[in-house]
Amino acid sequence: MTSLFRMLNSYFKDRSESDMTTKKNKRYFENRDSTHNKFWQIEWGDTWFTTSWGKIGTLGQSTTKTFFNSDVCFREREKIINSKLNKGYAEVKKQSKSETKDTSGITVRDPSPFDIF
Repeated sequence: MTSLFRMLNSYFKDRSESDMTTKKNKRYFENRDSTHNKFWQIEWGDTWFTTSWGKIGTLGQSTTKTFFNSDVCFREREKIINSKLNKGYAEVKKQSKSETKDTSGITVRDPSPFDIF
C-alpha cells in the first residue's frame, strides 16, 4: 500500500510540475450585488486547474487539483464553472496592462517607451 501511495504521489508531482510549464488559460468571475462583493478565478493546464476566490480587492485563497487525464480535468472544470454561473457570478474580461479606460469610456493605449514622438 505504501509503494502505491509513493507511486501515485510521484506521478502527480511529476505531472503537475510539467503541466505548470505549459500554456496557462484563465477565466475571471465576479459576484457583485447588495450582499456580495466576491471574485472567483480559474486557471488551468491539460491535467490541472487552480481556483482562487475571495473578497474583491484581496488576494483571497486558492487551491489546485490535478487529474490523471485531460478529459476528466475538462469535465470537472466545466462543472465548477457552471456552478459559479448558477450562483450569480458573471465573467469579467480583464483589460491588458497596455489598455486603460478614461472617464469618457474611450479605450486608449498607454504609450510605449518605444513610441517615437
